[in-house]
Amino acid sequence: MKFKISAAAAIASNFLKEQINSKLFYFFLVFSLLSAYVSSLLGLMAVDEERKILIDFGLAAGEISVFSFMLFMSSLAVNKEMETKTVYLILARPVPRTSYIFGKILGLTGLCALLMFAVSAVNILVLLIKGYPAGEGYFSAIFASFLKISIASLFALAASLITTSSFSGMIISLSAWIFGHFSSEVRFLAEKSIGIKKFFFLFFMNVMPNFQIFNFRDSASYQGLGYSFVYFLCYFFVLSLISSFIFSKKEF
Repeated sequence: MKFKISAAAAIASNFLKEQINSKLFYFFLVFSLLSAYVSSLLGLMAVDEERKILIDFGLAAGEISVFSFMLFMSSLAVNKEMETKTVYLILARPVPRTSYIFGKILGLTGLCALLMFAVSAVNILVLLIKGYPAGEGYFSAIFASFLKISIASLFALAASLITTSSFSGMIISLSAWIFGHFSSEVRFLAEKSIGIKKFFFLFFMNVMPNFQIFNFRDSASYQGLGYSFVYFLCYFFVLSLISSFIFSKKEF
């Protein structure tokens, strides 16, 4: 398969510019500011644990808002251009299909990093105004959330390409997100099940990402940030290959 890094970089750059200039992006920024204001109000109601409330709510609200935005963008990233026939113009230049998909993947990852930076900056600003330090653990939790949402975004991209439906991609990725946060419970159900039910649970355990290892804000007992990063790289590589393979087989 042919691959041009310059073409991939150009596609990633154009994708980022389009999303930053979209109305949905500004709505996301307004929501982030509103979340910061709500966290300040909640902090006032818990004087003894104000810092903990500000950090926990800020991380949770930021993660949910970024995931929601990325879920929508990832599912539409390629299918929207296929429906509007824009992809024909891009591939006719010619741009290798692998470069096109990898450019979209780079753009999605960069967009996720930008959004996480925005929500964390707002949350840190609120903490500084209140006179609280963010702490080293805060930045580890932010980075872990970025890795987790990036995996979910690539999962949505791959699912939308496989099903050829943006809506189906969103539903499948949302299901993976929910299952991934209850891996321990799914494992317990698998151990207690027999027959087809056990096969079903084991399938989800092995295919769906385990997002629990990225929840640094909930527990300090996980393997660590290094393990989470390696886990991210493995899924990043596999999902990128799947997306590239599926797109290369599509007829235009």
